[in-house]
Amino acid sequence: GSPNDQLCILHPRSVAVYSFVMKIGATEHGDQSRLVLAYEHQLRRSAFSMVLGPFGGVKGRDFLCIQSLDGTVSFFEQETFAFTRFLPGFLLPGPLVFLPHTDSFLTVSSSWQAESYRYQALAEAGGVEDQESSSGRRLLPDWTYNLGEAALDIQVVVWSNSYCDIVILGERNLFCLKDNGTLLFMKRLEYKPCCFHPYFLEPDGRLMVLVVTDTNTLLIYNNTRLCWSAQLIIAPIAIRRATFQAVKASNEKSSMSGVVVLLSDSGELQCCYLGTEPSLFVAPPLEVHAIDYKHAGRELIELQKIIKTYTKKSGESIIGKFSCREVKVLVNVNSQLEPCPFPHNIEEQGLDIPMCRVSVELIPHAPLSKVQVSVIVEPPLTVSQVSHTIVSLCDRSHIIAYGIHGTRAVIWPTIDVISIAIEIAVSRRFPRLNLFIALQYRRLL
Repeated sequence: GSPNDQLCILHPRSVAVYSFVMKIGATEHGDQSRLVLAYEHQLRRSAFSMVLGPFGGVKGRDFLCIQSLDGTVSFFEQETFAFTRFLPGFLLPGPLVFLPHTDSFLTVSSSWQAESYRYQALAEAGGVEDQESSSGRRLLPDWTYNLGEAALDIQVVVWSNSYCDIVILGERNLFCLKDNGTLLFMKRLEYKPCCFHPYFLEPDGRLMVLVVTDTNTLLIYNNTRLCWSAQLIIAPIAIRRATFQAVKASNEKSSMSGVVVLLSDSGELQCCYLGTEPSLFVAPPLEVHAIDYKHAGRELIELQKIIKTYTKKSGESIIGKFSCREVKVLVNVNSQLEPCPFPHNIEEQGLDIPMCRVSVELIPHAPLSKVQVSVIVEPPLTVSQVSHTIVSLCDRSHIIAYGIHGTRAVIWPTIDVISIAIEIAVSRRFPRLNLFIALQYRRLL
């Protein structure tokens, strides 16, 4: 029941309330401050978050509401435990806020719906009044609103003594609701938000929203209109707007309002302000000249002629010059002969037709299409497949195997590879590569 400010700290298995005691210093070192434990509650369930407020319309006091990981909410009236209730449709804990004007709690269920529960309905639900039990009547929400996505955070902006706005930050949208569940506006976000903070700007009566993105960018909205953006130094997980009292050297006190407070995941705290340095550069006035449309038309016709002539003369030469560098050809002829598995016209019994296996490896330096590979041999040799077309030759190497064998039973002389020719054919300004491999035999005398 103390009118002084208290500090409430939530631990995983307990909640503690501390009194802020200040001792006036007698020397130039200044005043001394310390925290004194007022009371502490041990929790039977693992805590997730807490909410403070004048539950039930009480005046001059704040009560505690602890949300657990299993979906229960436990209420403490200062030093006394009040009751515990289980929220329906619960799978994972989410944001929880208190609406003082309607004396209700707002959360987002696992079905992605914003649900409001009155404090009186929670207190009158019945059940055993201890932390071990959550029995009682089934709770029904006062109103619901379908968000269609998970909520990252919920905050309440108080406009007057009888009215407030509910701002919900979703994964891809920003919602603003009245305290009765009516939608005021919705803003589609083209980025991934991390945290936000809405506030009421006086005396204009405007709703401003600070949103931090995953790229460390701070965006400031007036309802749905983007007003300002700034790059942050750290990646905050929480952002607030605060007012500080500064003391100058002459003991003169001044107020610093509109300070943006940022908290990172490593515990770094920064206090920033929004502002810019004036630019000293003044743009010179533009010199407006009368436009001669006839002269501009003649220049345009001349430029079109030059472009057309250059395209006709140098288009094919440029393609032919650089296309040979776009593919690397490696031909490997196996020195070991092997039996021919392909059909042939040799019908002599007991004679194995030897075959020489040739592999062609194409290593492109740029994507090519319709690459045609042809193997030409002199009679009486023949090849298993004369021509092979590759529809698309991407950045990977492509290996093709061929079998070269004879058409009649003779003693074969030595075979040498004498030429590998690459032909670049241009069709509709797209290069088509034709590869010819010529094999010729030389008789041994």
